[in-house]
Amino acid sequence: MEFTKLLSPEKQRQLAELDEYYEGKLIQFRNMDTKNLVVTVKYFMTQMEQPRRHKDYDPTYDSTFWLILLPEMIRRLENV
Repeated sequence: MEFTKLLSPEKQRQLAELDEYYEGKLIQFRNMDTKNLVVTVKYFMTQMEQPRRHKDYDPTYDSTFWLILLPEMIRRLENV
């Protein structure tokens, strides 16, 4: 059963718009070269609330991702 059919026409339209936006962003970022992708990721990180919530020493998955793994991934991409 397709559960979206249970939604109101307005909610179905909103969901379709979100799907279209998401697909457009996927295409946009997949088509970027590595340099521009790194610049974009760095910019998005500065605009997001999540990285600022964690101190460098918080032993959580979130802080490890935002403060260690993602910066390391960016560093490696910059050196490709």
